[in-house]
Amino acid sequence: MFWIGLLAHEGAHYGLLSILSRAGTFSQALAYLPAAAGPLTTLTIVVVTTMLSVRARNETAQRTMFVTALTAASRLVLTAVPTMLGRVNDEQTVGVLTRVPPGMIWSAEALLTGALIVWMIRRLPQHRCLIGPAAFASLAGWVSAFTFGRAVGLPI
Repeated sequence: MFWIGLLAHEGAHYGLLSILSRAGTFSQALAYLPAAAGPLTTLTIVVVTTMLSVRARNETAQRTMFVTALTAASRLVLTAVPTMLGRVNDEQTVGVLTRVPPGMIWSAEALLTGALIVWMIRRLPQHRCLIGPAAFASLAGWVSAFTFGRAVGLPI
């Protein structure tokens, strides 16, 4: 699920850029949209999987959505320091192009994601035992993304 989310995130960047370019509507005024598409996709994954996890009746579906939400949220942990240091990433690009401080963009993402994760954990306390394995899965996913993903050309 980690890799599906990561590929959806990166695919959103490429897909929107491709759509805007082919439609002939890509301009400097809209340049932030492809950069924002990835984080918005990741946030959408967190929102949808959180909602599905608390509504699912099947234990397997609950667990799958629970872990998927947590692993998608792990992106914020990874991007916190680079965003605050002003290094190039999605939030930095969107911030520069929209003149909104990147730290504020990241903080808004983190607050919304954090609130959703806390709400999900409160609604499904029986799955708290999955937080550790989800953190380990996220770590393994990011290590593989930075090694294998970069080796095959993903812009990670």
